[in-house]
Amino acid sequence: MPKHSNNQRKMLWKKFLNNQSKWGHFMKYNIAHHIPGRMRIHTARHCFSKGEAYGMEQLLSHQNYVFFVRVNCDTGSILIKYEEEKREDLLNFLSSVQKEDVREIPKESFSPQRELKQEFERKLFQLLFKRFVLRTLLPNPVGTVMAIKNYLPIFTKGIHALRNKKINVDVLDAVSIGISLCQGSYSTAGSVMMLLSVSEILESYTKDRVRLDLSDSLAIHVDKVWKIDGNETVSVSLHNVKIYDHLLIQTGMMIPVDGTVVSGAATVDESSMTGESIPSEKTQGCTVYAGTVISDGNLVVRVNALTKDSRINKIVELIDTGEERKAAIQSKAEHIADSIAPYSFLAFGLTYLLTRNLTKSLSILMVDYSCAIKLATPISVITAIQEASNNDIMVKGGKYLETLANCEVMVFDKTGTLTSSSPTVTDIVAFEPYSKDEVLRISACIEEHFPHSVAKAIVQKSFEEGLCHEEEHAQVEYVVAHGITTMLHGKKAIIGSAHFVFDDEKTILTEENKNVIEQYSNRSSLIYLGIDNKLAGFICIDDPPRPEAKEVIAALKQAGVQSVHMITGDGKNAASYIAKELGIENFQYQVLPEHKVDLIEKIRETVPTVTMVGDGINDSPALSMADVSIAMKDASDIAREVADIVILSNDLNDIVFIRRLGNQMIRRIHKNFSTVIAANSIFLLSGLFGFASPQATALLHNASTMLIALSSMKKYNETQ
Repeated sequence: MPKHSNNQRKMLWKKFLNNQSKWGHFMKYNIAHHIPGRMRIHTARHCFSKGEAYGMEQLLSHQNYVFFVRVNCDTGSILIKYEEEKREDLLNFLSSVQKEDVREIPKESFSPQRELKQEFERKLFQLLFKRFVLRTLLPNPVGTVMAIKNYLPIFTKGIHALRNKKINVDVLDAVSIGISLCQGSYSTAGSVMMLLSVSEILESYTKDRVRLDLSDSLAIHVDKVWKIDGNETVSVSLHNVKIYDHLLIQTGMMIPVDGTVVSGAATVDESSMTGESIPSEKTQGCTVYAGTVISDGNLVVRVNALTKDSRINKIVELIDTGEERKAAIQSKAEHIADSIAPYSFLAFGLTYLLTRNLTKSLSILMVDYSCAIKLATPISVITAIQEASNNDIMVKGGKYLETLANCEVMVFDKTGTLTSSSPTVTDIVAFEPYSKDEVLRISACIEEHFPHSVAKAIVQKSFEEGLCHEEEHAQVEYVVAHGITTMLHGKKAIIGSAHFVFDDEKTILTEENKNVIEQYSNRSSLIYLGIDNKLAGFICIDDPPRPEAKEVIAALKQAGVQSVHMITGDGKNAASYIAKELGIENFQYQVLPEHKVDLIEKIRETVPTVTMVGDGINDSPALSMADVSIAMKDASDIAREVADIVILSNDLNDIVFIRRLGNQMIRRIHKNFSTVIAANSIFLLSGLFGFASPQATALLHNASTMLIALSSMKKYNETQ
């Protein structure tokens, strides 16, 4: 019987299945295991390609009685969880499936998290199989050759460190394993190398997993864009954008694609991609990149590439473990780890000089304090970031989590942060010759271009009232933290705060206007509409505190925050009312963006660390100035980009959660330090006094290192 390669066997099997589908059902299977509501069935091995496995999962998931499906294309195993009483329906469906029913999912649609997990499991299985199964089947000479081969990369790393004039963990590993090999202790050397390999696989998997999760978290933020379609500008899903489409991108918005500017002028913040803090000027013909943010101005961009990868790569850079984003405690641990290595060699040398016993000396060399410290600390940090991601919180680096844990003062923006993220219009006041409907319609028409919670409230109210607000105005200009200006039927129209409308734009305010305004300003925030230098009317915005806000402020104080401040651009009455409701003693009202920055600087003169929580374009300067900054889910693109931590839910309790998580992370790292020192000191003394051989101390040391590392990967809310 001729022999076939694996690929040939797969091709022959697929050909057989294709032929079978002409005469019978595609799904030939047997039930391998079954309990009510859970069934595992087996088809032939390699029955599905990887793309077809995803397609089979999709097909089964569309059955409303199926809760969970997982298909293994290598083994032909299918695990299904379903409604218990629907067993016969499930079996009938499986028996009716035809080859053409199973859609092959393209590779780019595969789940990266799942692929990463499968790769991790494959590497771990191969490593353990080689060590505990293959090694027992091979003769000793072959095992010796394999041990030496596995040692060569470790030896190379040690030599590389010495060439760079470093005596670190790599040198320690190379020397300790090398001495074991020279003594003929191949079993000890093999065990040590296996544990080191497991550690590397675990660390790599954990880091890659958290990067993927955080990438997905941030990637969902840009879902709608303004597309220019002929003479109209329409809101469309980003998924429906095609190459060569023209997109309108305005102040504060994130550029969602790589493209070329075809008209307009703007300054673009490219710091997340280039590291350059000064915004870059973009005009016709300039190239712009996905993930950058327009600081000021408007651009029409022609789409050059629909590159999800460009966005994902940018996110990976944000959460990379570069020195500038590492927690200080992590950098300290790595420095301590490398600085301990020379002392291990010193102890080895002194022990040999005093005892002339190479076995005792080697027992000491096999014990390394630095290995566990250097491995467990970054895993503790990454696990904390992973935990935050699982709770819809994106942390852009370990140092921000550590800083938040030590923060003494928290400064909150009011609107959209402490107050409801969906403020509502409670009243509309119009002055002659305008009506209430006209004031609301014009305001909604102007405001709909800018993603702010108050603007959304005005647009929503117009929709509820059934008012059509076709664009009758010219191009709008957004003045950060002030308002919007445009031309309406040849007249200048402005909408915004009292400071902007009356002080900056010099809109006439009569005594009659003042008297009416006083009647509405006690509790509500007012948005003013001026046309042709006269007050056309104003809109009352009721922005009540979030239901959980008072509780959160109290919880933060209990968690060690010394003082909570509130800042807002609203008037004194509205600010005072909210502050009193929430139990905040320190609040500032009618604050402009530059004044917010001044306030943060002033607070930093008295305390080491300050946290700023905000959501609007006008909060961005203050967010940049704070030691650690937090943005909420509905924040503007630029606020989310500037922020160090992004809350991807609308729940302020997540701020309390992330602070406590930071405290738990620091406690875990300190606990790891103590455990490493205590455990390895015992192992070292055991070797020194002859209670343990080098093989035993090596195994004890590496086993304890792995246990500490695995413990560092546990969820914080389960362990602390």
